[in-house]
Amino acid sequence: MINVRHAETRRQMAAALALMSTLLVAHAQKLERGMNRPGTDYRQVELAVADPEACQSECVADTQCRSFSYVKPLRNGAPALCRLKTGTPAPTADACCVSGLRSEVTPAQARSLLYQSHQAFQARVRARGRVGNVSDTLAQYAAKCDAATGIHVPSFSCGNGTEVPGQGNGVTCDRPNVLNGQCDPGSRFQVLPGGNADAVAVAHCRRVGLPANGNTFNDIAVIQHNRRTAPLAFIRR
Repeated sequence: MINVRHAETRRQMAAALALMSTLLVAHAQKLERGMNRPGTDYRQVELAVADPEACQSECVADTQCRSFSYVKPLRNGAPALCRLKTGTPAPTADACCVSGLRSEVTPAQARSLLYQSHQAFQARVRARGRVGNVSDTLAQYAAKCDAATGIHVPSFSCGNGTEVPGQGNGVTCDRPNVLNGQCDPGSRFQVLPGGNADAVAVAHCRRVGLPANGNTFNDIAVIQHNRRTAPLAFIRR
């Protein structure tokens, strides 16, 4: 006899992994650390977190963007800046910045409902950044995610997740992280409780250099998705 609950959990996990693969491939373009691409700016975003990958996400989600430069905070309390560009100006060495080119989206990705949902949601709510003086707190954004997807992310422990296979010893591995090409032994993935036939929430907890057998994780990503109404929400801490 098939365990229906177990089969449904495996189906949700497979769908969630496919979703993460679609989004991570779109972000796979290598970051140019210590480089600036001055010129052709058309939009500047103040980021709520000082993370160049947040700027990269802004560029991937905006079809007008061809390249970007993340500008580090100039002083304590100042926001990091994300400068989106209509062109691809030549990179120049500058410790202020991390730059990159917009990853090209394949025709298959462009047709994907999951990728289109990602773009649509980014256009509606830019959770990790702010424009002018308008921004969301984490709690405000989480509430919007719950309302958009129809499910709530409960409290959870990263340690309850399934260890991601193929992460090796931290130097070499069979399946390096698609986002940055690195191994992450001890990282864990789980489908969170509270989902239903249409919506699912997953958590991916990464060590990012911490001991593989410890209780601390340096990077925790939560994705909520409703396949029927299409909203997709992404939170990273």
